[in-house]
Amino acid sequence: MTMHAFVMNYSYLLSTVAYIAVVLMLGRFTLPREQFRLMHLTGLTSAPVGVLCFFLEGNYWTPPRLGGLRIGIEDILIGYAVGMLPWYLVAVVWRRRLQVRFHWPAVLRRYVVAGAGCDLTYLVTVWVGMDPMTGMLITYGLGAVALWLFRRGNWPLAATGVLQFPVVWFCVVAFTFWLFPEFIFKFNLAGNWGRPVFGVPVGEIAWAFTFGVFWPLFTAVIFNVEIERQPVAGQA
Repeated sequence: MTMHAFVMNYSYLLSTVAYIAVVLMLGRFTLPREQFRLMHLTGLTSAPVGVLCFFLEGNYWTPPRLGGLRIGIEDILIGYAVGMLPWYLVAVVWRRRLQVRFHWPAVLRRYVVAGAGCDLTYLVTVWVGMDPMTGMLITYGLGAVALWLFRRGNWPLAATGVLQFPVVWFCVVAFTFWLFPEFIFKFNLAGNWGRPVFGVPVGEIAWAFTFGVFWPLFTAVIFNVEIERQPVAGQA
């Protein structure tokens, strides 16, 4: 196998591992220790979501995977990566104003309830025959509304995420295509969500907007994160 063939065959894996390394390095050197730990934990909570890529296979994209399977370790790793990145962007803005007060029983309980609710919603959209990417966007949109209603004070986290993550993810995807020019052809470019906009599939852009709102709210509820209120000037 030539080097070019090796890189193309494992472009999904190589790019994902590289992004994980970059985000971990950024978090390690720019976030307080507690926030870096939370960034890692929220990545771990997102990792299982990667299995939902199973439904996107052949419809939205068909990326190269180890063993040529419909689902692979790459999907779990990308789930970990996209869990860390939007929360890093939120944490680096709010930094020490984020209060984290969680204990594991509550974390696990909320994770199971909220995660199961989102997964079931997505599976229903698939079951009724909805386009898998459309169903994913609707699921994250509904989930974001539910999480905001549950804890409305976290709206600044969602606003921070939606303002930053789509821009950063667009750059990430564009850079991936620059490194691996053939990778874009693994997407269904003729599909509704695969059509490129400035070189990036519109599905990636739409997903980044919905996930950029949803994931900060999800993380804040699961790990009981709140923004510390600053005292008003003149008050004791």
